[in-house]
Amino acid sequence: MKIETIQIISLSSKKLSLEDVQIILRRIRRVYFIFALLNFSDLYRLGDPEAFASLVLYTAIYVGLRYEKSWVIPLILISSASGLLRSLAWMMEPANSYADLLQRGISGLLAIFYFYQIGFFRKREVGDFFREQHNHIFF
Repeated sequence: MKIETIQIISLSSKKLSLEDVQIILRRIRRVYFIFALLNFSDLYRLGDPEAFASLVLYTAIYVGLRYEKSWVIPLILISSASGLLRSLAWMMEPANSYADLLQRGISGLLAIFYFYQIGFFRKREVGDFFREQHNHIFF
């Protein structure tokens, strides 16, 4: 019987190996695939431009990660920074019911995910994996 263990790879000053980068990217890509599916299922609100914009964003990030395109790094950094601010602002609003409390918890998990991405995609090893030149303002 094969038991798979899940490791949380630290973003400390330790240099990431190529295998670590690939493992983390595979997991992040799965999360964006789920985000895209959830937003696709939410397209019944055709009049809502935010739902359509989220679908386009998550799909673009998934495709960029899947095909290892260098333009995905700035896109993820910008979307993660704005998502982190949105999540933190949402968590600061008072909760009126248990459902609101649950939403605040999910928002907190998203904030942790966005914060992790900001740290991960700023690492030089990740840029090297995507064949970046490291000559823009994000590194």
